[in-house]
Amino acid sequence: MGVFLFDRDCRYTVAGGGEISSAGLTPADFEGSKPHDLFSEAIADELEHYYREALDGHSHSFEQQYRGKHYRVQTVPVRDDNGEVISGLAVSEDVTARRERQRTLERQNERLREFAGVVSHDLRNPLNVAQGRLKLARAECDSEHLDNVAAAIERSNRLIDDLLTLASSGDEVTETASLDLGAVVDGCWQNVPTDGATLVVRSEQTVVADRGRLEQLLENLVRNAVEHAFPQSEVSLDAAEGDASDLTVTVGALEDGFYVEDTGPGIPPEERDDVFKGGYSTAADGTGFGLRIVRQIAEAHGWTVTVADGEHGGARFEVRGIETT
Repeated sequence: MGVFLFDRDCRYTVAGGGEISSAGLTPADFEGSKPHDLFSEAIADELEHYYREALDGHSHSFEQQYRGKHYRVQTVPVRDDNGEVISGLAVSEDVTARRERQRTLERQNERLREFAGVVSHDLRNPLNVAQGRLKLARAECDSEHLDNVAAAIERSNRLIDDLLTLASSGDEVTETASLDLGAVVDGCWQNVPTDGATLVVRSEQTVVADRGRLEQLLENLVRNAVEHAFPQSEVSLDAAEGDASDLTVTVGALEDGFYVEDTGPGIPPEERDDVFKGGYSTAADGTGFGLRIVRQIAEAHGWTVTVADGEHGGARFEVRGIETT
């Protein structure tokens, strides 16, 4: 970085840091000079504006371009022991590489969103036709094969929804609020077919999160628990060995987050890293993207999500790194 002290006349008194030489200048070029002695009028006018803001007691952060590079500049007032502003401090950082990475990611994400949109449109049309034909077929005959067709269409629609979520959600969260975790969990439970399973909430926490994305995370964890509660038949997509009403899903508090665990068969240790990979699923009607979405949402918040053994041998997903109260 480049670090600069300037006096009340916006004249540099001290300058140092590696960014100075990378910009083709030296500390001696700065010391005793003003911005208009070194830079173009547009750059110098902007620098002096923010320097005077610092001298008036205000801090700012802004970006400038110089010789083809992007710099992020932060300006702050420097005060004496009595709190009086006696000078200003500016710190300049070369963010060119970061900006290039950001632009590359934005272009990639835009192409991904376009691709997902095209895939969604082109797949949903034939699926809608299939849904209509299925309705006509049900009116003409009653066959267990039609139930399998309906399940396949439903799975295809869920797969499209999951792909669109992955493509459009992004890797950052900008708007958060303090949320009652128990209330959010109750709402999510109503949005997911749980086939008679039981919900237990052991948390009175308030968590700081993006509501919509937290709901997505919880709904995917609940759906994962229900789908994997019992082994699915390889012959029939809707046949299950066991009764989902025997399943209990528990959401509880951790010191720095929460957990979601079930009383299903659990996840073997050797598979726990794989479950977060896109397309991985052991359920016949699963899309394989639900837990990938869970990890994406967690990472967007700066959280971590891991798999452990539940209290009764099922799967336990621990989400940590959350601001809670």
